[in-house]
Amino acid sequence: MTERTGGSDVSGTETVAYLSPENERQEGKDASGFELGLWEIDGFKWFSSGTESMMTMLLARTTKGISLFYAPMRRKTMDQFGNTTTQLNCIRIQRLKNKLGTRANTTAELELKGMRAWLIEEEGNGIKQVTQVLSVTRLHIAINCLGNWARGLAASRAYSKSVLAKEHVKYRGIWMLLNFASPFLGASENLPSEKETSKEPFELLPERPEDVLLLLRVLTSPIKGVSARASIHGLLECIEFLGGVGYLENERWISTLRECTVMLLGSAVMDCLNRWIHRILQDTFDALQSVIENLETQWSSLQQTIKESDKVTLMVNANEIMEDLTAIVSGVILVADAARDHDETAIAVARSWMDISFTAKAQRREPGSLEQLKINQEIVFGKI
Repeated sequence: MTERTGGSDVSGTETVAYLSPENERQEGKDASGFELGLWEIDGFKWFSSGTESMMTMLLARTTKGISLFYAPMRRKTMDQFGNTTTQLNCIRIQRLKNKLGTRANTTAELELKGMRAWLIEEEGNGIKQVTQVLSVTRLHIAINCLGNWARGLAASRAYSKSVLAKEHVKYRGIWMLLNFASPFLGASENLPSEKETSKEPFELLPERPEDVLLLLRVLTSPIKGVSARASIHGLLECIEFLGGVGYLENERWISTLRECTVMLLGSAVMDCLNRWIHRILQDTFDALQSVIENLETQWSSLQQTIKESDKVTLMVNANEIMEDLTAIVSGVILVADAARDHDETAIAVARSWMDISFTAKAQRREPGSLEQLKINQEIVFGKI
């Protein structure tokens, strides 16, 4: 997708595709022996990973709008001795990218000139089609970031005698959010009818099938962004607690941090989230009442901010709005988790999440105590 004009914003796509009638009469096979497509693509892809792969899916502009295409990376040809060999499918590699992380995955700038490809479904429907792929990749990125963060937390628990309770609360909140959104992928492909919808008291999936698709589209991008940001900060904290060991390249902590850093590379919604949040918060208990009231206050405030802000204001404050949205949704999930079995540690995590996400944001601090220290130890190490 990525071109000189932008990355995830594909509205400025300059790569063009045109149907060539001559290709119907020309013979041509890709490296696997299948026929080459009837479309030809010209353009420039500024950031393309997996250059050594056998095929690619790419966006290009046709007369009817941005469309999605399938193209083999290599095609069969004859060398000067008459032997069958393969070459790139009208692709020229301009240069390889020297990246901060994920160096094992080759990334290059590609010039396309007459690349043979097949149109996928209808013209002009490419953005909608590629969104399905992005939902998967964004969740995969979040899984990768949280996995690296978890590895860092595990090492810090083994090396350090200090307690990283706040980092464990942050990790647990985002991890719960990821586990909440992941089943949406399966549910979106097998939507139940309203008669089949589960009525379990702590069923977190939305009741209406259309809300499943909406939340999947809305939450995957913030989950990816928040996971990448939080894991980078979390790994820095873990490296600090590891002392000199954390700064050694041969211990892989610096490379792990680089892997996470590269992951930073985006009204019906409000109604849908509003129904879901209030349904989940109804099935709770008194021990979390203050947390619930705080969540409802934060949610009302966020709704009002979005409703009253113009487009420019929303763009300027996009990161803050994304963080607040994920913090509220994670808070609701942590409340539901605590209400499920009334576990004291889960209740403490829900309270701490709200303090870290909102109370600390307002620069308010509560005095420490031995009881709070004990709670922090249980969050990190479990009950001893």
